[in-house]
Amino acid sequence: MYMPNSARIAFLQGERKGQENLKKDLVRRIKMLEYALKQERAKYHKLKYGTDLNQGEMKAPAFDMGMFVLN
Repeated sequence: MYMPNSARIAFLQGERKGQENLKKDLVRRIKMLEYALKQERAKYHKLKYGTDLNQGEMKAPAFDMGMFVLN
């Protein structure tokens, strides 16, 4: 099927925007899981050894416009 160039460009731009949104969502989910894993490790360490685990700076990922900021 033939598409005019302007229609093809618009279609490809929509595809790219969709892929970018998917990537942002996946990165956000990874950051949330990494933070949850750090919390679980600290909790386990405290239960096992009775002391806090020194993981440096363990703070929740920051939000920027509804998305996590990549540090």
